[in-house]
Order: sequence, then C-alpha cells, then structure tokens
Amino acid sequence: MPSLVCQMNATLACVVTLVLLSACAARAPQYEVGTQGKRESRNEAERTYADQVPKVAHSGALDSPPRVLSSRFPDYPQHWINAAVVSNMTVQFTIETDGSVSNPAVLGTPRAELAALSLHAIMQWKFAPATKGGVPVQVRAQQAFVFRTE
Repeated sequence: MPSLVCQMNATLACVVTLVLLSACAARAPQYEVGTQGKRESRNEAERTYADQVPKVAHSGALDSPPRVLSSRFPDYPQHWINAAVVSNMTVQFTIETDGSVSNPAVLGTPRAELAALSLHAIMQWKFAPATKGGVPVQVRAQQAFVFRTE
C-alpha cells in the first residue's frame, strides 16, 4: 500500500497545481486545475478539484490518503491581473482527523498579499481524512498555487 500512496502522490503532484489565468484585465480570472489546460470559472474549477488527493508527507503507510471534499481557490486581485503579476507559492498545512485544515504556512517568500489570500483560502478547505488501520489520522500536506496572467 505505501507504493500505491507514493505513486498516487507522484501522479497527482502535477494535478494539485492550481493556475489562475486571465486573458485580459476586463475578464474574470479563469482557473486551471492540473495539466489538461482546460480553463474554467472558479466554481467549475473548484468542483473539478473535488476528490483529488493532495500531496501528503507521512511517516508510515496509509490505508487511504486524504481527498478534497471542498476547496475555495484564492482570489487573484484585479490590480495584480492588470499589472501581470506572477507568483508561485506552496502552502504546507495539516489535515486533521475531522478533515479540517490547521497550521498553514507558506513556504518561501512569495508576495505577501497573495500569500495571505492563499492562506485564507486553504483554511476553508475540507477533506475526507487519511486513514491508517481504519482510523482517521492527521497528515501534513502541501498545495501549490501559481498566479499568472496570459
């Protein structure tokens, strides 16, 4: 089972990247989940992202990894879309046994405003928790966010 979880994490590593795109400043940002290149509205992208498996770090084998039940993607401020600001960041957090998120932290030194928006968004996420021995367990996870315009 450990190899299955690792394989799922490797396979989904590229899927968990959320890309916020905007064709021009007058339009609302479009969201891209994964590597398929399909751009969607925020609501559509959040629904697409449901049931995905986040990248988790754990010390032992899991019966099942956590799954995304609901995710609120961060806003991409219009004034940053207009200025074509690009930022990449990774948020590390704990998925609790009840599926809630705790202890989020931004890795690296991204722009403060986008880091704050990403932390606020990730705190609203809900998960089906990981299980080990049939019991929900706490795991550390990471989520990449990429903000860019086209």
